[in-house]
Amino acid sequence: MVKDTKTGVCYRADKLLEEHVEKVLKKKAGKLKAEEEARLKTLAVKADTFTQEELKTIFEEEKILSPDTGN
Repeated sequence: MVKDTKTGVCYRADKLLEEHVEKVLKKKAGKLKAEEEARLKTLAVKADTFTQEELKTIFEEEKILSPDTGN
């Protein structure tokens, strides 16, 4: 779980990661290199297997923020 620091709303981190990947793939369809597309798809498929620390790192690298406030 991750918490929006402004609203206090909690989200499932794996679901946020999956949604993020879906948005990126849709937004950049046809523009991503095959390796990057494969990496993103792997992140989505494995989203529920990552540890808390792994998710933290992924969220920082991918710049995943709260869908409500952008925190």
